[in-house]
Amino acid sequence: MEIFNVFKKHFNPEIVIEGILLTMVDEKDEFSRKIIDETRGQFNGTVFDVSIPRDKRLNRSAFLGKSLLLQDISSPGARSYLRLAKEIMSRNQPKES
Repeated sequence: MEIFNVFKKHFNPEIVIEGILLTMVDEKDEFSRKIIDETRGQFNGTVFDVSIPRDKRLNRSAFLGKSLLLQDISSPGARSYLRLAKEIMSRNQPKES
């Protein structure tokens, strides 16, 4: 948050945080779950519901410079990024009056 605030102050006072994305998440790991819970508690409502899991295919596609969505759309990482896109779009829907 400090880096964000410095950036906002010096470069772009209009910038806002759309959300915080938790990545490299291992839901089976107790320590990882604690970090998730603490982050969600501290940044209530700012953390995306979707998190990105550890996924070897994600690492491989990043190394190759290729899109995981094009390489293996059924992988857990790709499915998570698609859910994230839907979440972002739903947050940005205009409110009906």
